[in-house]
Amino acid sequence: MAKYCVVIFFLLNGTLYPAQGQNAGELDVSFNPGSGANGDVRAIAVQPDGKILIGGDFTTYNGVPCTRMARLHADGSLDLSFIVNAVNAMIHTIVVMDDGRIMVGGLFNVFNGQSHYRIVRLLPNGVTDMSFNAGMGANGTIYSIVLQPDSKILAGGLFSTFNGASHNNIVRLNANGSIDNTFTSSPGANNGIFAVALQPDGKILIGGQFSTYNGTSRKLLARINANGSLDGSFVPTGTGLDGTYVRSITLQNDSRILIAGAFITYNSLTRNRIARINPDGSLDPSFNPTIGLDHIVDAPIVLQPDNYFLLGGQFSSYNGTSRNGIVRIHTNAMLDITFDPGTGALPTFPKGVYALCLQPDGHILLGGTFSTYNGVSRPGIARVLGAPVLPSGNEDVLSSALLAGAGTAGDKNGSGAFANFNNPQNIAYNTLTNKFYVSDAFNHSIREVSPAGEVTVLAGTGDPGLENGETATARFYHPAGLAIDPASGTIYVADKGNHAIRKITGGQVETLAGTGGAAYQDGPAGEAGFNNPTDLACVGTFLYVTDHGNHCIRKIDLSTGMVSTLAGNGTAGFTDGTGTNARFNFPWGITANGSTLYVADYGNHAIRQLSVGSNVSTLAGNGSPGYTDGAGNSARLRYPTGVVANGAKVYFTDYGNHCIRQVSGGTVMTVSGNGTSGQVMGPNSTYRGPLGITTNGFEFFVVDAFGHHVRKLMSP
Repeated sequence: MAKYCVVIFFLLNGTLYPAQGQNAGELDVSFNPGSGANGDVRAIAVQPDGKILIGGDFTTYNGVPCTRMARLHADGSLDLSFIVNAVNAMIHTIVVMDDGRIMVGGLFNVFNGQSHYRIVRLLPNGVTDMSFNAGMGANGTIYSIVLQPDSKILAGGLFSTFNGASHNNIVRLNANGSIDNTFTSSPGANNGIFAVALQPDGKILIGGQFSTYNGTSRKLLARINANGSLDGSFVPTGTGLDGTYVRSITLQNDSRILIAGAFITYNSLTRNRIARINPDGSLDPSFNPTIGLDHIVDAPIVLQPDNYFLLGGQFSSYNGTSRNGIVRIHTNAMLDITFDPGTGALPTFPKGVYALCLQPDGHILLGGTFSTYNGVSRPGIARVLGAPVLPSGNEDVLSSALLAGAGTAGDKNGSGAFANFNNPQNIAYNTLTNKFYVSDAFNHSIREVSPAGEVTVLAGTGDPGLENGETATARFYHPAGLAIDPASGTIYVADKGNHAIRKITGGQVETLAGTGGAAYQDGPAGEAGFNNPTDLACVGTFLYVTDHGNHCIRKIDLSTGMVSTLAGNGTAGFTDGTGTNARFNFPWGITANGSTLYVADYGNHAIRQLSVGSNVSTLAGNGSPGYTDGAGNSARLRYPTGVVANGAKVYFTDYGNHCIRQVSGGTVMTVSGNGTSGQVMGPNSTYRGPLGITTNGFEFFVVDAFGHHVRKLMSP
């Protein structure tokens, strides 16, 4: 009787992934290279049509002659329509351009039977592109090629001249192959450059075997300016790297830098073959692989969209766990145990994986000098599954990544991990400016955060007080909730410690309501009293306030300046009902979705909802603390704080359970975090007291109070 295996895929963010049951790291048997390459595979690139380019030091593929470069179909079979021949030496790098043309670099000086010295450009079918003329090219090997947005080409390697001119180990070319003389690399690096990475600001990171750049000590790692001069603002701290070379550099979205290769320590701290560096060149201590890798990383680092990353090389273990030739690692340096290659790519040392490439469908191509993958013959090349890490069927899971904040308390502006917050309370998004605003409680200020993570002070001096006026001289006292009028961009602040509602507009701060002392008083805004207000929601001409210490929801009519009580009556309790008959217990967060308000009822461990007409009901939780997903009242929450609606779903920060949860169709489910305290980012995130949450309509943003940072949450 015949047996059939059906592979099912699901769609996530437009990307196909294998259905659960197929594990990440498993060999993809649909990719079959036959007898594969009879020599090293050193470079892999995928063309827009899904075909796969490979280069190295082989002379046949699946028994068919092809010297050092070939193109494969998606199933691993050889594409005979790709015309490359007579390449006389090793290929080290292949880069596919946006228009489909192909840049190739290596040790060769003959390509397609013609003289091309270590660099050549091909048409998509493999024919030499004669419009690219590098003349005498490099007098040594090219290991890395990077394309700039302006069509110029960076090439790094082990050479001292390019087309007869002095260029030590790095050069920049114009699109036609001529030398770009606005880039000067002399004296440059005193030894080989194996890795080149371009920053968004145009600065260039280089790694290799050098010890100086332009005569200044920079062991194995440096950053240079767009003109080729050394960037003196990037200074590896202390003794820097101790080892043989840096083989790979990649940039994370938060501007931190991953490096890998053949080094042992950074500033005398153990970092066996893998480390993460801050944008100023200092070591990122939050990334500590402890034991690390037992041997060299040879392949370029592959950073996945979920910020997990892949390493390939001659190693056989990571942190003491067997991982032959390939490993996947969390953003916090922990081993990703869900990616299991079995016996992996063998043999390893002195052979291994030299090339890694992530396909658009999430699968992973690897090339090298191995002969088997998990016991199956795969000479030189294999493809493995790269399924995302999703907990049992929960396709709403959110992966987190750092937007801003170093993770330690402080008061510092800067970009990403170089900024500091001190117990941030809430976050709001302004659609008019495309900026985020954070209430930085213990810094007594309102901070502005760009989508790229650049942090500045919008208002507040950093000292506590109740002072109106210009934003630079105004004072707040433990500001908490924020709301933004989508029409005008006015920012409203629940100034918790001042028991007041403030507003920021036109560069000025003023008190909208409250007297500065704790009270419970309706009436004109200037006479009204609040008690530790914690959050706000702006709906048309009304501003709704969670009056935390008064156990109620207040309403400010912005057109008349009158303050009234919408629901609750100043007494703590847990009662559904209308208006002042309802009871809350230290309500914290509030958000609006059309004519419905949602409230994170902190002391009742519940999410409540009320219409603008003030009828209160319970959406999730039953007054008892706990941590249980499930339907409505059977779910257990622990001190929920922030809340935001996105379509038909309500998301909230479950502060006491250190996680982000969702209410959809009356059912509560955890979408990020696991109930334990920590600062892990990625699909398996942990938090340290998440307080506020907002959305820009596409992604979510959370302030982690005791983690002192802001995170972006998105689908893995």
